[in-house]
Amino acid sequence: MCAVESGGNLHVYECKDHKRRLGLDALEQIHLLTEDVNASSVSVVASNGFTKHAKNFAKTHNISLFTVIDTRDHYWRSNYRYYAICQILLVQSYSLIIELRDETIKATSVELLSRQRQQDAENIEDLIFEGYEQGKISPLESFQEVLLTESPVLIRHPKTQRPARAKITARLETKTDYLVGKLAAIRAQGLFNEITKVSHLIGSQIEGEPVDPQKMLDSWERVPAEKIDFDPIFVYRGMGFLGVSSNLIC
Repeated sequence: MCAVESGGNLHVYECKDHKRRLGLDALEQIHLLTEDVNASSVSVVASNGFTKHAKNFAKTHNISLFTVIDTRDHYWRSNYRYYAICQILLVQSYSLIIELRDETIKATSVELLSRQRQQDAENIEDLIFEGYEQGKISPLESFQEVLLTESPVLIRHPKTQRPARAKITARLETKTDYLVGKLAAIRAQGLFNEITKVSHLIGSQIEGEPVDPQKMLDSWERVPAEKIDFDPIFVYRGMGFLGVSSNLIC
């Protein structure tokens, strides 16, 4: 048992790790002890819940009861769902600035041959997505110019069609979209309030079900950023291309 004093009030907390549900006798003992110290509030945490009589006693004596949630071996694994937000960077259009050794070319597309020897060729969309993952691209800016290649990559020259090495900068027109929906908690830890029936999960301990991008597009609700009035446990960040690719990656 521990006690915390705040603003002249004494708050008492008791934790019980029993194999069975905590019963009435245990709560009566806790109540007598906390009455002696004139506690303002009493909270009891049990690893395996409480009996019906214990819950009734707690309601009449203003005692808060909490049960430990661990979805690895608990029915919460399949029953509990929480809100999540998917923040999507939508690239509406882009143009390219190609810096060769002796000239600079503006283009709307370019064929990438490889970054270095024995490496698979990539496309511009791959480089933009990589830049987004690395934090080079801000989802908050409508127009931005981003250097996609820190060192020269092998491309097909837009004019001569011969292999050439170049740095590539993209001028992006972007917008941010938000999808809000629910995910199942595959693995989570937290506390369940037996009186109010409200759960409080520990964010760092939560693992959600795998994200299905198509499911999110089909069933999640699109919400303007200013109308999101709750703190989600997770924010998934992804990117999609309007007019370039229909894929959403989160």
